[in-house]
Amino acid sequence: MKEIKKINIFKIFKNIVFSIRIIRTIKKYFFLKKIINMIINSLLIFTVPLILKRFLHGIENNLSIDEIIYELLFLSIFCMMTSIIECILKNSINYDIEVINTKLLKQFNESTIKIDYEFLERPEIQDMYELANASIKTYSGMFGLTMQFIDVLGYIISFLISGIIIVEINVYFVFIVIAVSLLKIYLEKNKQKIRSRNLKEKLPPHNRRIIYCNSVAQNIGFAKDVRLYDVYNYIKKERNKSVKNYMGLVDNNHRISFIFYFLVYFLNFVLEVSMYIFLVLDVVKGMPISDFTFSIASVTILISMISKLVINYGNIYKSSLSVDDYISFSNFFDMEDSVGQDIDLSTFNIEFKNVYYKYYLQDDYALEDVSFTIKNEDKIALLGINGAGKTTLVKLICGLYKPTKGEIYINGVNITDIRKECLWRAISPVFQDLVLFPFTILENIIDNDDLDINKINNVIRLVGLEEKIKSLKSGYDTILSRNLYDEGIDLSGGESQRILIAKAIYKKSSLIILDEPTSALDPLAEASFYENFDNIINRRTTIFITHRLSATKFCDKILMFENGKLIEAGNHFELMQLDTLYKKLFETQSKLYQEVKND
Repeated sequence: MKEIKKINIFKIFKNIVFSIRIIRTIKKYFFLKKIINMIINSLLIFTVPLILKRFLHGIENNLSIDEIIYELLFLSIFCMMTSIIECILKNSINYDIEVINTKLLKQFNESTIKIDYEFLERPEIQDMYELANASIKTYSGMFGLTMQFIDVLGYIISFLISGIIIVEINVYFVFIVIAVSLLKIYLEKNKQKIRSRNLKEKLPPHNRRIIYCNSVAQNIGFAKDVRLYDVYNYIKKERNKSVKNYMGLVDNNHRISFIFYFLVYFLNFVLEVSMYIFLVLDVVKGMPISDFTFSIASVTILISMISKLVINYGNIYKSSLSVDDYISFSNFFDMEDSVGQDIDLSTFNIEFKNVYYKYYLQDDYALEDVSFTIKNEDKIALLGINGAGKTTLVKLICGLYKPTKGEIYINGVNITDIRKECLWRAISPVFQDLVLFPFTILENIIDNDDLDINKINNVIRLVGLEEKIKSLKSGYDTILSRNLYDEGIDLSGGESQRILIAKAIYKKSSLIILDEPTSALDPLAEASFYENFDNIINRRTTIFITHRLSATKFCDKILMFENGKLIEAGNHFELMQLDTLYKKLFETQSKLYQEVKND
């Protein structure tokens, strides 16, 4: 069981200051408007009881109708004007709330991009993301904390005004109010602690599984397998288990909340009974009816303010915990901001020196003591059975992972000293999992506004998509995927792969990485790809992962991996002269191709 987070008053105020500073960068005068609105609201609460008191006071003291009307008219006009100001402020505040929420979410999503890729792969970081994302919603986290704090100030003002009125009536009642209030605050604080332990810290993993299971039924990418292999029965079972665990936590929290609410309402009943007892005794002693009605209203306001203070204290406590979640999560991207230096990557030389990499919570190394060099414009093939460490190595070169031990040098500079944005600008990867966005074909290929239509046409011709583009009614402006737009189209696997290869070619990079670049291509398209390979890479350093060894003949170097270790290195002819695993695999694959040809 996780330890329950403890937050003292100092920490709450620290989080309030942090939240105010963040929000003021978006709307500078938001809090000033909110404070003025709060003061007006605190005063308006007493205007109607005051008008009633003055009316009864006039009758009790036999004032003329004109005197009573003039006084009530003045108070009513004051009340109306104040209400109009309050209405205008409230409308402005509501608009500011929409703007602030939108921009907070935008800033949060943009900042999340800065988090290390390898952190995002961890389940607990995904849970932290969900908690941090909740902290920027309207009535929770940073925004909720500051809004609730200002509301509390308003409740305190109303509490003090009504308290001063009641002290003049009976000082003993004030002591009862204070004692009951402290007890209610204690109960609310403990309720929020239990809620944090039972819900906030335990729910995210179950919620994450439920969201994933729900998405399976809606994701077109899963649709064929879900139906043909009856996968959904397993998904449904997993979802039902997660929902059961989720609802178990929720139900338990509701039972506990019921107990706390019962105690709080019982204390409210004690306060109300005490109020009527004291006031009835004062009326018996000769209190005027006008004072009695105003006292009733003041005590009612006092009790209402106590309830709101208690509830808001609990909300402030909860929101402060949520702000802690945001701060904890933000540390992951703050520490990555503007780290490293920009270097010249117009050429791309790579050197691995005794590199080890171990995945999070894994005992064995995915890569172990790997050393090699890649010179600028070299064509390199990475080979090995699945799980040999090829993709891990590529992610290390891309700066998505950091070596557990050892060093990687790019153009003689340690990769950890290079700013990631600088590194990423110099790399064009095409990964095996094909990802196209619901944008136009053109937008999926270019990654900036530097459009060169002649270059685009040349790239499309090189990857063999020229006829396909011409056949489309909207050409380059055709939207890919029907997920967002009815006029969109869905490409075949091979066409999608060629779009991504075109994207890699078009980008002004000095390193191209191709992970199984022809896995979705038909034999003719594959043959065309390798025939045009030199034109496609255009004298750039190239790394490609493949299982088709016939494509490795033209490579300058072949790196063979097994169980995370580099076991063989050399070109095709060098490795074929020795008793190597590469030779065995090549001859086996060649034999299979020959048998197919003979058949």
